[in-house]
Amino acid sequence: MTDAPRRVLVVGGYGQVGAQISALMAGRPELRVRVAGRNEARSLALAGRIGAEGIALDIDDSSSVERALSGSDVVICCVDQAGPALLLEGAVERGLGYVDITARLALWHRARGLHEHARRTGAWGLIGAGLVPGVANVMAGAGAMDVGAPAEIETFVQLGVGDSHGPAAIAYMLEAACQSYPRLASGRQVEARSFQERTLARLPGEDRARRWYSFGLPSQAFYGETLEAADAATWLALTPGWCQALIAGLVRVGAWRLLRDAGRRERLAGIIHSAGAHLPAGGDEVALFVRVTGRDGLGSSYLARGRSEARLTALSTFCMVEQLLERGGAPPGIWTPEIAIEPARFFSGMRRAGLEVTQLSSVPKRAAFA
Repeated sequence: MTDAPRRVLVVGGYGQVGAQISALMAGRPELRVRVAGRNEARSLALAGRIGAEGIALDIDDSSSVERALSGSDVVICCVDQAGPALLLEGAVERGLGYVDITARLALWHRARGLHEHARRTGAWGLIGAGLVPGVANVMAGAGAMDVGAPAEIETFVQLGVGDSHGPAAIAYMLEAACQSYPRLASGRQVEARSFQERTLARLPGEDRARRWYSFGLPSQAFYGETLEAADAATWLALTPGWCQALIAGLVRVGAWRLLRDAGRRERLAGIIHSAGAHLPAGGDEVALFVRVTGRDGLGSSYLARGRSEARLTALSTFCMVEQLLERGGAPPGIWTPEIAIEPARFFSGMRRAGLEVTQLSSVPKRAAFA
């Protein structure tokens, strides 16, 4: 990293993922870390344990956001900004670095809408720095460089509902099942719904094919713009299989409308997580498989395996921020990982952290990372 100390604000910095990011950042002596969240006592407690500063921050209060941003160089956001995204907009206005792990399409659209303003203020932003989106995007970017002109990008995501991050992840999946999402097909965006389509596929190294369901992640809506792909799809498999069958069944019979209520989603998510944690195959295994097919029919694919969605999300964010800071930040603007992150170095960092990323098939590289 650069010699000058960087002041890093980790918002939601004492949560399941945020606490791990805060600790990783605080381990770098050239960084000055501030742990921020609504509960000042929790911020101070974690900060005291890791040698950081703790502050209170309400992301929906403009004065609170202004105070937090005034002493920051880089902001890492680990919470949902369901409101006006004051944190994102304030960071861009001040010309700061901004990193967000969100998987919510609405924020991606708001962030990309600030791209030109960020270029004027000198701010740089990275949206989707976690696992999925995040690691999977870098895998897609690597495959796109391999084939030169990608026609189709397919992403397969396997998660265990017994993971410690499970309840929040399941609640997010239930919320996604209530909404339509844009999917890239034949060069245009079409409306689709999570868990409505299904396919059978076998990951490399596995003996049997498993059932995968369509799932709406924001990255697939942007691959036409960032990687010039014509088609993109994401498929999700949950273990144990009854969990995904339950959610798909709710979608199929129209019961997803009942899950528009946040309270119902949270209660159902808790039940699913508790049951999954005590049943076979309900652990914390994670697998990502990204297959990129070029317009000439040649292809490249990458497989990643590890454990603990929360831990891998934190490590991915840390590795991305580390790479960007060592380069002096990204160019001004709002970017996504498949554009801003150099794959080989990122994969090396993730392997050291326990996520093994393997290139399974390749063609001669036709484009260099820029």
